[in-house]
Amino acid sequence: MNSFDSKGTKRISFILATKNRARFLEKSLKSHRELIGPRDELIIIDGKSSDNTAAVVAKNSDIVDIFVSEEDISEGNATNKGTLLARGKYVKLLTDDDFFYKDAIEKAYRVMEKNPQIDVLLCGGVKKRGEEIGYVFVPKGVEYGAGIANIFKYGGCGLGLLIRRSAFSSIGLFNSRALSMDVDFLAQAIATGAIVKFCRLKMYTHNIEAHSASVTNLSKLNRDFDRIKREHELGKDLFWVDLKNKINGVFYTIVPKNLILFLLKLLGRKMKESIEPVWDGGFS
Repeated sequence: MNSFDSKGTKRISFILATKNRARFLEKSLKSHRELIGPRDELIIIDGKSSDNTAAVVAKNSDIVDIFVSEEDISEGNATNKGTLLARGKYVKLLTDDDFFYKDAIEKAYRVMEKNPQIDVLLCGGVKKRGEEIGYVFVPKGVEYGAGIANIFKYGGCGLGLLIRRSAFSSIGLFNSRALSMDVDFLAQAIATGAIVKFCRLKMYTHNIEAHSASVTNLSKLNRDFDRIKREHELGKDLFWVDLKNKINGVFYTIVPKNLILFLLKLLGRKMKESIEPVWDGGFS
């Protein structure tokens, strides 16, 4: 077989971009260790950290295939370096502070193998912030990859991505200037005609901490979302979604948190939102 995929010497290339987060990296590598099989590779791209990141990587050198430590301009820039160095048939992005489920990654791999027409597979997960739990999940019948607007209606968290490496040749790499590089990439994938599917698999748990980008850079993230919407002319498609988000933003800003929790409980929504979606591995 003389195809692009046949030239890959690895199964999955796991790419982890990091900078000055050695204490998180050391903990995450312990859990990531079980994800990496004998036919996989782990590529760590470090933005020339001034902490002991290099020492942490050295301590885990038995699972690290490639380590690069040099200046970069963004997470997207670092991830692109890893993508260009990747030898796997598939690319899976990792982080230094989230938990990934091996079983879900293996199931996602099998889904991609059985469906060679799929370029980008997006799986769901759990987001935790203190005692609050939310789910990144797309219900049945949505046809997620049919339109870019669905990314903003249902979410597009890059933690759930499994990408066929050959797809980068037509989609392009990650936007190194985008703060929301995952949403930008998904939008670009759909815009270029790539086959994007949401698979109902729980692939990760994302703990939203004080250092998380969604907390420290929320306003910049929202501006980046607006940029993507403008570039893909989504204003009309997302009018009601944006209006709802603005109203919610004002509501959650001016109303005390204790009152919000009371109202949610009173309306029964808290109970409804605590019910975990059905992770049956089907497409949405």
